[in-house]
Amino acid sequence: MEMVDALSQIESWCNIHDPRHVKDARIDSPKLMSFLETADGFHKTSRPVFSHCTVVGNQAQQTLDRDNKIRSAIADHGKNIYLKQVTTLLRSHPAAGCTTVMDMARISSGFNPLIPLESGNYQAYLLYIKLLATLPLFELVEDSTQTFPQKAADWDNVIKDIVNLYEGISETDQQLIKQSWIRLVDAVTSHANTRQSENLLVQNILELTNEIHVYIQYSSVTFEVVDKVVHSGKSVKHYYSQNYDLALHRIKLRFKTELWPDSVELVISKHRELVNDWLDGNTTKPGDDPLHSLSCIETSFIHAPEGRLSVSHKDALLKFKTWDGSNWSAKLRGDMFLLAPEGDFSCYQSRTTLNYKTWDGSNWTARVGLLGVGFLLAPEGDFSKSRLGNILKYKNWDDGNWTAKIPISKVL
Repeated sequence: MEMVDALSQIESWCNIHDPRHVKDARIDSPKLMSFLETADGFHKTSRPVFSHCTVVGNQAQQTLDRDNKIRSAIADHGKNIYLKQVTTLLRSHPAAGCTTVMDMARISSGFNPLIPLESGNYQAYLLYIKLLATLPLFELVEDSTQTFPQKAADWDNVIKDIVNLYEGISETDQQLIKQSWIRLVDAVTSHANTRQSENLLVQNILELTNEIHVYIQYSSVTFEVVDKVVHSGKSVKHYYSQNYDLALHRIKLRFKTELWPDSVELVISKHRELVNDWLDGNTTKPGDDPLHSLSCIETSFIHAPEGRLSVSHKDALLKFKTWDGSNWSAKLRGDMFLLAPEGDFSCYQSRTTLNYKTWDGSNWTARVGLLGVGFLLAPEGDFSKSRLGNILKYKNWDDGNWTAKIPISKVL
């Protein structure tokens, strides 16, 4: 009976928040306004919201590999794939179930992390958090507030303290969480009109182990940016928070994987959001002010025909052939590839991975290495078989053999 009741609640929630029937849930939405009347701080209508997502846990890479394989399988079938086939693919992929329902809540609330300065985004985010708490597929594990005192006003130290809140995680995952916060700060400070103003910073961590947990941490922060002289005599940007008592709100949710096999069709008949799509769609991209955000500077590749570095040249544009043989262009900002079909950046996509044809015509996937060092190269997108390399061998638009290399001096 409990299972029947749970599935009934899930079905009801999915019907209410079906993205196909959600038109406009922005600031003028009655649903949003009724909630905002009682929400803490709802009157601060102009507060920008910046978001960053990352995946950690000992099952993270395995899950992302499965995610890529399912994406490829769905793409291969094109429009001819049926709901029953998608259901079969996703039944054993609960992480995608987690990201799908989270995205349904986001769409229903009207929260848009890709447009941080959009009017009403702060209020929409508050509604998004509330909608997640009402979802029967989630169990609330923690809802707390951590206050960092005045001595932690230096944001570098704040990040260290935040990372220390995660207990029992690996050193690698600690670095990923730290880098997530650095990217988040960069996203804020690269928008010139957000400095010296109050911003909401949101970090989303999807922890994949034998269970699936979602950590959502958010806090209002005002930044100032100053030049800090390092021992080499060079000046680098250093971020300080003007908040003297930083309150970090922390929510931990457990995704009820035991309910997923029976609820998968109820969910994906309404919407589908794979893990990699969730990562891209919920991470605020850097702005257009590179003076204050090093990670938004485009990196120039070192290109060499047939790998002959003696005749190499630098270019920020990588013109390559993707898996289906079509022509694409890529730019690299931080650890994100900006991908454009036929070089048309008016319709670019932002991805952490790049699918390309190598010299022998086989399909490979590249990802920027940890801390921006080299590439992580995977055959057929299978990162369980990946290797770290300094050179990317690709086919250009003319079907020629070229290599691309990230300069060692690249700064993230």
